Amino acid sequence: MYVRWLKRELTRTTRIHGRFGIGGHALSAVLVENRRVAGGPRQRFVAHLATIRVWDTATGKGDLPMAGGGHAYRSDAWGFWECVSRKLDVIERAFDRDIVEAKIAGRVPRLLRAQPNPGTPGP
Repeated sequence: MYVRWLKRELTRTTRIHGRFGIGGHALSAVLVENRRVAGGPRQRFVAHLATIRVWDTATGKGDLPMAGGGHAYRSDAWGFWECVSRKLDVIERAFDRDIVEAKIAGRVPRLLRAQPNPGTPGP
């Protein structure tokens, strides 16, 4: 099993302007496994792990640099990892959890609750 990343542009629709981009994308982590069907490899969906918003650097949004470009908010990263942990806990198939978490951490940094936001005054 391995992690596949799905990227979807964030858009907004209004009556006046129609559909337009808002300067970011949603990044989803999906767990898939390879199977051979009729002699060829096929990816089989196992579970959707979590989704996080990633903002383009030019928007000035987000305080956490992401691998692959862009920024996300720290609170979004915490929620992302909580969701990933819950989903991996309930998967009943055999897989190496450490490898899956390491692949995800390569794209979305794993944070501890004790890590402060940059720019916030300390105690």
